[in-house]
Amino acid sequence: MSYCRFIEGDVYAYACEGGVQFWVAGKNLDRLCNTYDSAYQYAKYLRDEHGLDVPDRAIDALREDAVDEARCICGEGSAVAETIDENARLRKLVRLMYGPYLTSVTLTEEQEAEVPRLMRELGIEVR
Repeated sequence: MSYCRFIEGDVYAYACEGGVQFWVAGKNLDRLCNTYDSAYQYAKYLRDEHGLDVPDRAIDALREDAVDEARCICGEGSAVAETIDENARLRKLVRLMYGPYLTSVTLTEEQEAEVPRLMRELGIEVR
């Protein structure tokens, strides 16, 4: 899988047998990252510290792969897996609660009923 290409930015990154290979145009920053987490961190480093054009979609894809990698390494019942699931529920709750204020879309009755349920699951006091 290719994460990004030179024509889309300054970096070409793709998944290979040894991890994720980075080739950087015009710089001596080529690197093979052995884990998706290190590849995700390196892509952000290239963007933030070196000002290179790394597409957001590439960083998002690397993040998703890093999360999947952590879940596989630690197992489904692990604290990492539980934290990932909790964060997903929090993101959903925020979208449900603030989406209507930011857009003209109104929530369905089912979505409105989901808000207090998610809050209870997350240990947020519901009155």
